[in-house]
Amino acid sequence: MFEASFAQLFRAVERVRLQLQTADDGLRPYLAQELLCLQAFGEQVIDQWMTLDEHIQDLFETYDLGAALSSDSSPAVSQLVFDPPQTRAPYPTQASAPSSHLEPSPDFANPPDAWVSSGLMQAVFDWPDQTAAQFRRGLAYFDLLMLDEAKQALTAALEHSDALIIRLFLAAVLAARGEGDEARKHLRFVRVGETDPTITAAVWEIEAQVFLQEERYREAAERFAAITSHLPDHADAWFNLALARILTGRLDDAAAALSALLRRQPADREGWVLFTQVYVRQGAMEQALAVCEAGLNRFPADPDLLLWKSKLAHAAGAVEQSEQIARALADQYPFDAAAVTWCAWLLLARRSHAEATALLKRLLSVSRNHPLALMELGVTHLLAGELEAAERILRVCVRVHTDTALAWLALSALHLARRDASAALRSSRRASRDPRRAVRRLALYQSARALLELSRMAEAESLLRAAHLLGPPDAGILEALADCAEHLGRPEEAVRRRAQARHLQDSGAREDRPPTEAGVNDGEGEPLSHPPRVLLE
Repeated sequence: MFEASFAQLFRAVERVRLQLQTADDGLRPYLAQELLCLQAFGEQVIDQWMTLDEHIQDLFETYDLGAALSSDSSPAVSQLVFDPPQTRAPYPTQASAPSSHLEPSPDFANPPDAWVSSGLMQAVFDWPDQTAAQFRRGLAYFDLLMLDEAKQALTAALEHSDALIIRLFLAAVLAARGEGDEARKHLRFVRVGETDPTITAAVWEIEAQVFLQEERYREAAERFAAITSHLPDHADAWFNLALARILTGRLDDAAAALSALLRRQPADREGWVLFTQVYVRQGAMEQALAVCEAGLNRFPADPDLLLWKSKLAHAAGAVEQSEQIARALADQYPFDAAAVTWCAWLLLARRSHAEATALLKRLLSVSRNHPLALMELGVTHLLAGELEAAERILRVCVRVHTDTALAWLALSALHLARRDASAALRSSRRASRDPRRAVRRLALYQSARALLELSRMAEAESLLRAAHLLGPPDAGILEALADCAEHLGRPEEAVRRRAQARHLQDSGAREDRPPTEAGVNDGEGEPLSHPPRVLLE
């Protein structure tokens, strides 16, 4: 792919070369601008970048194009047939006050529009060729997240020039590699030697990334708050501040940060998704739905927002609407694990085993060991009575699934289906220490069912009472409590419990959820797993 792209760029440069041979003074500025555009495109690929760059520099020197660009007749970029690629500023170009120990830079009142306006960046062009080449190579590798190669190139550049800009980018690479202590060593040099406001913000951003890796979330939030205070229009800093506040448990403050982000940058798609998740985590479902729909007004086909709309509709009892959205998503994105596993879960909830199996197998044909897809497929076979196939898959889940509690719960249900109560009790007890209430409740219920099979009624009743207290009334738990009361000589209580269970079944209020999803009502079933945005790119 890269070779084909560069072949096309070389052909374009050769075409410009032929035009320059006969071009008059009016055409040369346009051709010079086109060469700059081709150069910018070429820098996106490393392997042949330097060769292309040499060709372009040769043309500039041969035809004295620098003078053509400086003339009054030089065209504006907007006049070109195509615009040069818009690259993201490597540091914030422009959200909560900074912490008291973070002193504001005196130059933040007038931040430069782009990094290239900084005298520090202009110094790159005064370096020896070898230093500049290694530095630019390091930036390109970093942009492609080739961190080992980026570290090697920037370290080589630092051997030839002790420039602060090299130390800054090397610190960013080291932070991305998890080498926080080494990154701080270089940042100390940058902090002492540079007062440019965007560079100061970049230092804070790299420090915040290191703090996040060290799980020092409060300090990370302070750094991001400092950036947003001084560069209030920089969207990524607001987003990262919200993430840091989520990690410190300050959901109200996270919501405030996301609100500030979306006021400034309403086209930030990830901001709408994370804002929806924060309200879900708070249990504020109406606000979550309002935010989700506001996001969909801007991004009507966004799969993440549509997925959340389906989940929120299900939480509100609009099961048909939820399933309709989920089916459309699974059809449009058949290999999107989040969309497919959610749709399969809805199909499992209404016992459409064949459809769920088809969806999951199609996903697993591409993502062979996707943990949640494997789990749901195992549960699907279990609910369909295909116990051997279910056990084979669930045993794999215990090895590959990071959420082993759910795998053990599914195996517990499988052992109960085989009337092996002792094995079921062992499996369910492995999940009973899970911190999530919904999972712990199901583990207690499964353990109680195993104890009932073993005629250990008093122990079973104790676990059932605990499960009953961990969530809303459930018909299955009430029926099991009635069985315990009847065996323990309390017939009146047994009658009352059965009446409560029948009432729940008649009203359709029973929560019949398979053990692959804690459910959005709990605010526990969906991790806030967005990575922080890397401002230094």
